[in-house]
Amino acid sequence: MVQLGVLDLILAVSKGYPDEIEIQKSCLGCVGHIRIYEIMKELVFEESVTSLCCKLLKILAANTDIANNLTESGGCRAVAQLLEDNRNQTSLVVLGCQALCKMISTDEAAKIIANEGIVDLMVSISSEKDNWANIEIMNEVIKVVVNFCGLEENAQVYARGGVVPLLKAIEAHHDNALFLGNAAMALSKLSVHPTASRPLVKRGAVAVIVNSANANAERKGIVARYLRTLSNFLYTEVKAGEEIARTNAYAILQHIVEKNSDFEPLTKSGPNLTRLFD
Repeated sequence: MVQLGVLDLILAVSKGYPDEIEIQKSCLGCVGHIRIYEIMKELVFEESVTSLCCKLLKILAANTDIANNLTESGGCRAVAQLLEDNRNQTSLVVLGCQALCKMISTDEAAKIIANEGIVDLMVSISSEKDNWANIEIMNEVIKVVVNFCGLEENAQVYARGGVVPLLKAIEAHHDNALFLGNAAMALSKLSVHPTASRPLVKRGAVAVIVNSANANAERKGIVARYLRTLSNFLYTEVKAGEEIARTNAYAILQHIVEKNSDFEPLTKSGPNLTRLFD
């Protein structure tokens, strides 16, 4: 295709008709990711095109090697700029976060984006207005957080400004199993790092976890992640023990574990908390 000049023709058509939306849509399906980034920047005002860009990036990033290549070539920066320019467009924020989630799928990618402002952007989106109450936005933001917070540098930045909206969202969406599963996973990964555990415990994460676990006792996978988070807190934050005692966390969660003795992840997490707390 390259030797026949087809790619050059597609790029020429795309650049020659910057305001022809249907032509741009057709070209997007035929060109590489670099031109997708350019189109996102040039046509940021046209939602149908930018939505298509995000969808294409999400599809391309389904492959881990391609996802890393996209990240290395500036894909996350391009999507971040799109999000900055469309903060009031819920549908674009959701699609943009989905694309970021796919691209930041490895530890290598998490390192690449550490200095690109992606983490700060997730904090900003979480904290803006009442986004914590918007389940569509928060669910996608938290999935991005899960993927980048394996790196302590990223976890620390997010925890410093993003834990309050995260905890408020857990309280607000107390019966949404999908969101709670993602939020519980984020908490369990953040709590591995002392620099992230400190603001979480300080902002009342233990009480939020206990209340959420109590209200979702039948959702065993979520409770197991909550238990893992509390165990991590006891390793990584000195004040966690006081909070666990104050909220009666051990007794409440132990009761849930005993009622679900057939669920291995819970029965494994329960004794860990007992040993640490004792």
